[in-house]
Amino acid sequence: MKNLSFIFVIILTTAFFTFLSSCSDGKKMTNAVVKNEIIATLRGKVKPQQVEAAFQKYKMKSIKAIDKNTNTWLFSFDKALIEPDLFLNSLQDSQFIKSAKFGEKSKK
Repeated sequence: MKNLSFIFVIILTTAFFTFLSSCSDGKKMTNAVVKNEIIATLRGKVKPQQVEAAFQKYKMKSIKAIDKNTNTWLFSFDKALIEPDLFLNSLQDSQFIKSAKFGEKSKK
């Protein structure tokens, strides 16, 4: 009976570690914040060009549409011209923008 319990524990332990290794493939996934990119959901029918014009002194440019249905865009800006956290706060307070956050880059 002791041998059967021992074998059962070994089988469970092996199955557990096999499951863990297959899920993560041994690599840790993290998301790194990209401080010169902003993902912004624009209000109503606001166009990215309007946002670019409002923040042109920071060289804000639209990179691509993330989701046209929600009017969400990826923008870049020159972080040498303004501190990124301050810029994000000013975007979040903007009349053109519903929500904004820094872009993320997935890395292994």
